Amino acid sequence: MSKKISYTSMFAVIIYILTLINIKLPFGYVHLGDAGILLACYILPMPFAVFATALGSSMADITLGYTAYAIPTFIIKGLMALIIRSFVVRSNNKGLAMTGFVVASLFMHTGYLIFNSVMYGEALGIGVVLANLSQTFVAIPLGYILLKSINRVHSLRDTREIWREKNESKSIM
Repeated sequence: MSKKISYTSMFAVIIYILTLINIKLPFGYVHLGDAGILLACYILPMPFAVFATALGSSMADITLGYTAYAIPTFIIKGLMALIIRSFVVRSNNKGLAMTGFVVASLFMHTGYLIFNSVMYGEALGIGVVLANLSQTFVAIPLGYILLKSINRVHSLRDTREIWREKNESKSIM
């Protein structure tokens, strides 16, 4: 359990830092954090992937001065991680992980569109979706590169395999 908590903390920080690496726009920012989310969801088991994703993303919003987004981000990014995990829970298929990432990104766009439309009006809601689309177009290739690199980091690959085997043996019983 302590190893899972350590990895969860590590991925929350990775997501946080990758989100801080951003390009500010008039209505938000484009960042690299979603690629870290994909990696966390590929490696961490449930619910650790969801927590790392939600915490790292919402803490970055607070740090960057988007405090109004912290709670919606916690919810939206947590659900985004849940979607990605549902695609990779029993598979090493990186293509399936990428499909889950695209589906989760579409969910994220919808979540922020709804939040921004309710809070600030439809025009800003649509503008933020455009920024998020740019973010997704950056995160997809970076996420793919990170997934392809997993096999080179033996400790991450082996840890994921051990956690996956334990989850499968629990579901059989």
